[in-house]
Amino acid sequence: MIKGKRVLQKDFINKEDAIKARKEAEEKYHMPILEKYK
Repeated sequence: MIKGKRVLQKDFINKEDAIKARKEAEEKYHMPILEKYK
């Protein structure tokens, strides 16, 4: 969740696809915040 909203709003059939989507979302949403407070 980012600012109270779900980012990944779908189900995944296999674990690898879910992991890939999670990592892509982390890069997109979390990394800018982490870089800001470095």
